[in-house]
Amino acid sequence: MFHLLRSENFGIVIPLSFFSGLSLSILVFLTVLIFDFMLNMSVVLTVYTFLPVISIGYLIKKKYSLKKYSMTFFVMSIFAIVASHLLLKNNSTILSYDSYKLVVIARSLGFNGWFIPDIQVTLASWGISLVLIHALGVIFGLEYFSAFQFVLFMGTLSIFCGGLYAVYKQIDLSIKQNLTLMLLGLLFLLSTYFVVFQAFYLHNALISACFLFTFLYLFWRCNSLIANQQNSYIFLAMLMWTLFCLSRLEAPLFGSILLLFVIWDRSFKNNLVIPNGIVAAILMVVIWQIKLITMIGGGSDISSPTRIYLLVAALLAISPLVFFQKQLFIRKTVTIIPYLVFGMILLVLSVLFLSKAKHMAQSAVALYANIINLGNWGGSWLVLLLSIIFLYFLKGIRKFDIIFLIAPLTIFITIFSLSYLRNPYRTGWGDSGNRLILNTFFPIAFFVFLSLGRSLKLTLNKNCQQDKRI
Repeated sequence: MFHLLRSENFGIVIPLSFFSGLSLSILVFLTVLIFDFMLNMSVVLTVYTFLPVISIGYLIKKKYSLKKYSMTFFVMSIFAIVASHLLLKNNSTILSYDSYKLVVIARSLGFNGWFIPDIQVTLASWGISLVLIHALGVIFGLEYFSAFQFVLFMGTLSIFCGGLYAVYKQIDLSIKQNLTLMLLGLLFLLSTYFVVFQAFYLHNALISACFLFTFLYLFWRCNSLIANQQNSYIFLAMLMWTLFCLSRLEAPLFGSILLLFVIWDRSFKNNLVIPNGIVAAILMVVIWQIKLITMIGGGSDISSPTRIYLLVAALLAISPLVFFQKQLFIRKTVTIIPYLVFGMILLVLSVLFLSKAKHMAQSAVALYANIINLGNWGGSWLVLLLSIIFLYFLKGIRKFDIIFLIAPLTIFITIFSLSYLRNPYRTGWGDSGNRLILNTFFPIAFFVFLSLGRSLKLTLNKNCQQDKRI
């Protein structure tokens, strides 16, 4: 990972090492299940033996010096072992009824090595990522991975702060200014109760939000890199995208929207995207969705074969676009696609609202009440809204960074639209609509503090120019 992300700081590299290793192993284990093999200790140990060997072999083949980071690797390993022991020994996990259902599915998979018929039907209500992670804990003799949510939360905070630090350093803010703004961003996240709550609450809200944000960050960072460094970022970004799509049943829909935003973004050069890698990630998600159809029967109120077929169709429709986007003349004519997607989803929401006005109004009121008061967000969303307005007038918003705003806003509208297919959203932190909103929080908060740093630099430059004139 240090080799792949040579331009990043430790705050980015360390959590991404964990996320990437986790993603690769989960995808391998999922492939085992897709082909109807048993998931047991032998398979797990084989995977965790060969992945490091393959990685080291790759680095040796590329003539990369392993000695350079050997001490760092050793210290990180010791720290990870000690931290894991302490976290597993002091279980602070918060469990709800949904959490218990997830643990039951994971324990069944861990004990049996496959989804028994009674469990297969329940997969219509859960994404597979978190199930597989906790099934691994069962295979290793644990009740479930009680430390996972906290480690995931800390990794997300590290990428958030490390990303801000890298940008602030790039735009030449002083160390004091850099650390001050970065700590303000960290304090903002930690002062939002619903965000901190996710560090202990066993559910799939945090894992989907984490991988969505990391995916956007990696693709966004590609723009500032030279061509020979971009491939590594895109590979890692698609790993994050795949795990995100497997984290929740609605996630492939959101993932389709995200891909449209990033592959058609005009700021990407023609050689940035590796079509084969993106299509491979899409196919991995599609294959699991098709496997899911064979297991869930009639489905549930959350997912059904018909809805899964629609998700599969949306994903497959994107695959040809990935190749077309490399054609420069096409890219010049369709650079407004992200904004068209935003407008189309807004139009769909309007039609749905007219079709079931009372139903959609009830969901709208619930979402508003949760964001403002009842969803345990505190005043965080109001702060973000006022900050964006303030930054707009300060002219600190850079078009290059807008992906962190328009993509989550589009997902937010999609979340609202999804209430048409279910019972209306309700008030309270435990509502699925409120938990889905977490997916939009990290990117928008990152956008605000990113723009805040740029605004500060712009103001300092103006003051410096005025001083020179005087």
